[in-house]
Parts: sequence; structure tokens; C-alpha cells
Amino acid sequence: MQQRLAVTGPSAARVARVLALGLDLPDGLLSDASGVPPEELPQTMRLLRDSGLLAPDADRVVPAVATAIKADLSPAELRRVHSDVAHALLASGLDPMVTANQLRAARVLGPVAADVYRAAGERVCLAEPELALAWFDDAADAGAD
Repeated sequence: MQQRLAVTGPSAARVARVLALGLDLPDGLLSDASGVPPEELPQTMRLLRDSGLLAPDADRVVPAVATAIKADLSPAELRRVHSDVAHALLASGLDPMVTANQLRAARVLGPVAADVYRAAGERVCLAEPELALAWFDDAADAGAD
């Protein structure tokens, strides 16, 4: 997989890593998370599709390719991808649950992460109290009161 991504170039490799997480991100967030300028994103996506890495009917990495991309990354590299996505989501103000999951996967701590974890817990506290407690524990670990 490394060789295949190397042939596509660094921009396409960064986009493929973000897409391998399986999130349905709008183009602006995909651009922010991957560091590929918005004006280059369509060409980059075309390159990934022409290389056989994207599903023919969607802007998603083929599942086997996604598994291979994630397996090829070291744990620290994978956390970095999650962190980049989380920070793009934070800047956008979109769904706190998706953001919280990305922050958790990246093992991000600190006041901002604590606020997101708390918001995630509050969002599910009535429907899923055990999940809410896990989010509140993450918030406490991240430094929340």
C-alpha cells in the first residue's frame, strides 16, 4: 500500500489516509483535515479514483484499501490523522459526537477536548447513560472539573 500511495503523491496519500477513517466529510473538512488546498481536492480525488483506491460510486476508499492504509500506519501516525480530522471538525463546529470520537481516537487531552467530551456525554446522557459516563470520564481525564 505504501508503494501505491507513493505513486499517487503526498497530497493524494494524505487525502487517502483521512478517507480511510470512513467518515463522510464535506470537501471543506476533507481539505482542512488533509492539508490539501480546496482547489486541488477534485484533481486529487480523481487521481485516487483512477488509481483504483476509491469506490467507483462514492468518495470513499475501498474497504480493503482503508484497512490496508490504517494497518500500514504506526499507532502515532494513525493518532495524528485522527487529530487532524478532529481539529478540522472543531473548527467547523459540526457534530460534537463525531468530533469527540476523533479526539478520543487521537488521545487528545486538554480543556478543548474536555469540553467536547463533556458535550458528547450530555448529548447521550438520557438515552445511553453508560456511554455518557464514559464520555464524562474522558472529560475528567482531559482536565474537566
